[in-house]
Amino acid sequence: MSYAGLDLGTAQGAAALLDRIDAAARVVCGEKAGRKMNETRTKLFDNCLARTTADAVKAVNVPQLTQVAASR
Repeated sequence: MSYAGLDLGTAQGAAALLDRIDAAARVVCGEKAGRKMNETRTKLFDNCLARTTADAVKAVNVPQLTQVAASR
């Protein structure tokens, strides 16, 4: 995932990157449009999404991104 062109020193740039991270995490965790999930699958998906997003935010290691992620 690229974040070229984003100013990660601003809340707007960090929020844009977090949106990209969220979209990628949804793909990695198996979200599919129109697919219904039972309660167990929903819990697994939610845990995967939270873990994957947190890992990506930590890997980027930019304070503004960490702050924006914590506020969501």
